[in-house]
Amino acid sequence: MTGPFRLAKLDISNVKFLIVEDNPFMRIILKQLLRALGVLEMAEAADGALAFSAMKTFEPDIILVDWEMQPLDGIDFVKLVRTGDDSPNQYVPIIMVTGHSEQSHNGTGRRH
Repeated sequence: MTGPFRLAKLDISNVKFLIVEDNPFMRIILKQLLRALGVLEMAEAADGALAFSAMKTFEPDIILVDWEMQPLDGIDFVKLVRTGDDSPNQYVPIIMVTGHSEQSHNGTGRRH
């Protein structure tokens, strides 16, 4: 892109991502997207409980988490990370990934 709106090249190759998604196809899409952006290190978990356990050995810089999962969904996972006494990192940035577009869902995700 040229002109005043040209984007600076951002090197995120050293940023570690944790992907928390119960749909294996969506995990593949997210991993391919991150690889295309240059990300080299990422881990994945099929639900919030597995992701919380993974955080004890893998220290992500950013977490991508699905909203709806079982047994621990995205909202409860975020609550556990933010407020759990045994949380490995209460301040890690978390991006909620969802197919919901309703305003009520967006507000709920932002509050946690």
